Amino acid sequence: MIDEETPSSALRTAEHPFNEEHSELADIVIRSADFVDFFVLKALLSIGSKSSFFGHLLADSQPTEATRNGLPILGLPESSPVLRTVLLFCYPLDAPVLENIKEIRAVGETLNKYCLDMAVSRMQRSLIMSSLIKAEPLRVFAIAVHFGWKTLGKAAAKHTLAIPLDQLEPIPELAMISALDLAHLMAYHRECARSTQNLAERKDYALGVTMFWLRGHPSVNDLLFRQTAWCKWCKGRLSYRIAMGDGHGQGDVHSWATTFVEQAVAQLRRRPCPDAILDETLLGNTIIHSLTDCNSDGWKAIAYMQIHAFARLLATEVDRLISQVELKIVWPNDTT
Repeated sequence: MIDEETPSSALRTAEHPFNEEHSELADIVIRSADFVDFFVLKALLSIGSKSSFFGHLLADSQPTEATRNGLPILGLPESSPVLRTVLLFCYPLDAPVLENIKEIRAVGETLNKYCLDMAVSRMQRSLIMSSLIKAEPLRVFAIAVHFGWKTLGKAAAKHTLAIPLDQLEPIPELAMISALDLAHLMAYHRECARSTQNLAERKDYALGVTMFWLRGHPSVNDLLFRQTAWCKWCKGRLSYRIAMGDGHGQGDVHSWATTFVEQAVAQLRRRPCPDAILDETLLGNTIIHSLTDCNSDGWKAIAYMQIHAFARLLATEVDRLISQVELKIVWPNDTT
């Protein structure tokens, strides 16, 4: 705790919704280390958190002798930006947006320190939907494992699949986890890579691939698969095929389609994630290849749409495959 005996000239009041305009709804003032006062409804600091520090401390109707506007003051050692974010996660308002890794660490440390379980859950959900988990998945993963946040850790691990194992960089947050945790992540990568190789099977004796999972798929008939030896657009012969297994038919295609599948599967060995399929360079080269195979005006008009639809179909299957792989991390402090 910090000393509540602070010169009034140094004090500031927090902004909405923790300012004096809402003081009639508050029953305590939380003072930060940099002397910013937050007018807070203390029940919101312990709801959904059985072991909340505030729930136990504030059971006493007057935890301190210092007051402001007749409300008791509780001084804390955290800065006002950190406390504001923590309090916003406690309040039933829109979750605050965490801008960087440093902020995640500071806010996460505070949430765990004061056992604010419901706020931790809100923070995890917010981060899972943020751009930060995509931009810095390994750093978010390490922080989540360190604090025992299973939900965020599993989501971040899935995003790390976009990073090839041979390109993992030394980052400060890796010091927060054990070598065993990192080994589990690397094993997860390898298992996801193995699972995605089931996307397609190449037969050496056939000009094409087999994708058993396409059997009965509702999107097949809407795409480029046709059980005919001739292209409906350029009228050229279709010498390649995408088969769906014995008794389930096949799609006769130009060479670009099977080449795309084979190149996608090759990329999945290093980056076993949907983004590897949706890579713009891969898709761009595939479109160019397709226009070489089929130079008709009809195909030119729909090539972009058809190839992107085909890629999304494959990406969805990749996501299904890797979602079945377990991340075998031990979560000793599972606050989910």
